[in-house]
Amino acid sequence: MPNKLLVLVAALLLVQFSMAGTVTLTGTCPSAVAVNKTSIFTFTMSNSGNDSALNLALTPSFTGFSSRNSTETIQFLGPGSSKTLDFYVYNFSHNGSYAEYFSAQYAQGSSQFNAVFPCLVDVGAPVQSQVMIKGVSNSGDTLTVSLQNIGASTLQNVSVSGILPQGFSVSPESQATTLLPGENSTMEFSLSKPQLSGASYTAAVSASYTLSGVHYSSLSTFVLNFYPSTQSPSGLAPQPLSPFTITGIIIVIIIILIIVSIIKNLREKRSLI
Repeated sequence: MPNKLLVLVAALLLVQFSMAGTVTLTGTCPSAVAVNKTSIFTFTMSNSGNDSALNLALTPSFTGFSSRNSTETIQFLGPGSSKTLDFYVYNFSHNGSYAEYFSAQYAQGSSQFNAVFPCLVDVGAPVQSQVMIKGVSNSGDTLTVSLQNIGASTLQNVSVSGILPQGFSVSPESQATTLLPGENSTMEFSLSKPQLSGASYTAAVSASYTLSGVHYSSLSTFVLNFYPSTQSPSGLAPQPLSPFTITGIIIVIIIILIIVSIIKNLREKRSLI
């Protein structure tokens, strides 16, 4: 019986090691920031996955204001948990809306990952951009962005750029265009990416311009999928189990073996009576 149980436990352990835990991170920004000498920009990071993110480093990239914090680190973000960070911001630009984002690097088990968390933030009174980002698509090494001016004013120097995780880049970094009322425009960027065995990444495109001293931004998020032909895009590629999961498995195995040993000893004692 013990030998059979050991074989069963070993098989279960192999199955566990072949399965991947998943870290699913979500970043939440405030919708607006008050224009003061110094204001607090609160960012909340949540993990809805079933594995833990370790040494999560968050670096802000702000255009509508500056930050006194450069990088904040969350040592451990377990499944179902959240952590709120305060960034002290100052040196505000024009009032209006801005496409801001946070770059993140973290570990899951022995693997390293990069992510980006974009957000649209109003500085001062809320405003509405006249530029609609109608669609973003990537095919191979090309990123295509479709825009439309849905307002009544001609918009000059509308700057379109990508917000991508570390390791990705687009060329050119940004493109500018003029949009007449109701006009559509399509732009193409060359996409450079790291070597990927199978993963999906959240990214974004922003379109920004200034009109009558007010800054306007539009933001559209999308997903970059990179999978071999044998792998379906159902989630991240399998990753090694975290040390916490491995420790839990070992503890369960030890408990099972102790119980089996106790039962065996009790049976042997009864057979001798």
